[in-house]
Amino acid sequence: MLRTRDPRSPGWYRDPTRRHQFREWDGERWTEHVSDDGQPGIDPVRSNAVEKITRARSGRRRIHVPH
Repeated sequence: MLRTRDPRSPGWYRDPTRRHQFREWDGERWTEHVSDDGQPGIDPVRSNAVEKITRARSGRRRIHVPH
């Protein structure tokens, strides 16, 4: 999992890798848990690009995706 310095609280947010609609943030890092059209999935984070995208997009609203 990729660690970043993101101040958001744990929850589901738009996927910063843009491979899925949503990705779970555990409060310290993006996890492998993703969701597309309400369907949960697993996709490991493999790139440091997420950290750059996260910093560029700070301040987004939290989005809740039910399991």
